[in-house]
Amino acid sequence: MITIKKVKLVKGNTLEVQYVDAGGNDITFKGRNFVHPDLKFRMSALVPFLADLTEQREAPRIDWLNLEGIETVEALKNLSVSGVTIVDDDIEKKVVLSGSRNLQSSKVLNLCAPLASMTDIEDYEHSLDLKDAVDALLFEASLYVTENKVAVEQRTFNFDNDPDNPFAEATATADVPLESVKEPEPMTA
Repeated sequence: MITIKKVKLVKGNTLEVQYVDAGGNDITFKGRNFVHPDLKFRMSALVPFLADLTEQREAPRIDWLNLEGIETVEALKNLSVSGVTIVDDDIEKKVVLSGSRNLQSSKVLNLCAPLASMTDIEDYEHSLDLKDAVDALLFEASLYVTENKVAVEQRTFNFDNDPDNPFAEATATADVPLESVKEPEPMTA
């Protein structure tokens, strides 16, 4: 059993995870494999919370009853979440979301949400939904670390023994010099 403290999606779509193992050791895991699409989906499910907590202009257009609705997804298309940090004190569990916004100038604005409660509705009205979304992400991150749940990537293609390969029996052609190109004759009427 591991207790995850921080999850960060790094360049190349790999994951960096800071966690405490069963022996109480603090470990930083830097993955080499691309993350599974399930983890990316769980990360994207945090975008409405990032928009709301950082008071982005799209926040009023979020349909909290249908976060996967077309209107909400379209409104939040320029935002992404790349990191989650868990702050667990003796009283309650809080979270900090980090991410970015793609600007119209093709530049990127980094965003960091303020500390938000995942248990106190009075502190943050969507705290219980935020907790569910973070827990789902932490589950996927733990599978990445402990079970090697990663994206399947095919690196090579083997056409040598494929009976459907139309080029299987093709042979190399001899080097044939190109003929010089002649100007076309003018057409006479």
